[in-house]
Amino acid sequence: EAGESDWVRTAEVVVKEDLQKPVLDLKLSGVLTVKAGDTIRIEAGLRGKPQPEVVWTKDKDATDLTRSPRVKIETTSDASKFILTKSKRSDGGKYVITATNTAGSFVAYATVIVLDKPGPVRNLKVTDISSDRCTVTWDPPEDDGGCEIQNYILEKCESK
Repeated sequence: EAGESDWVRTAEVVVKEDLQKPVLDLKLSGVLTVKAGDTIRIEAGLRGKPQPEVVWTKDKDATDLTRSPRVKIETTSDASKFILTKSKRSDGGKYVITATNTAGSFVAYATVIVLDKPGPVRNLKVTDISSDRCTVTWDPPEDDGGCEIQNYILEKCESK
């Protein structure tokens, strides 16, 4: 039946937000190896409700990576990208991406190796010198350039 009625007070409506722990999908399998001077790019897919806050760090250092003019971090609703230009040997290490929201947090890791020329050999010694031969010994360099040194090349220069 249609018609008028007394006022009815309804209960307060509370809408619960759907919570979802953050999830990161690192777009990297294994170790990322780049040559010195190249750009380091690491990308991770991102999910979570509410929108997770993303923080990138290197090794166990909590220093803000965005302070470097060579670093650019782009985070959207579904991904986060880390870009480091003009890489150096010291940029190699373990990069940590942490996504956090009220439902929890998720941590992912990316290991980066930056290859460069090895440093100079140490403690070079020339002994047993004769007219047609000598013995050359040395210790390997402190910095191997990021990979095992397979061999050395010695060049002989004729004297006049």
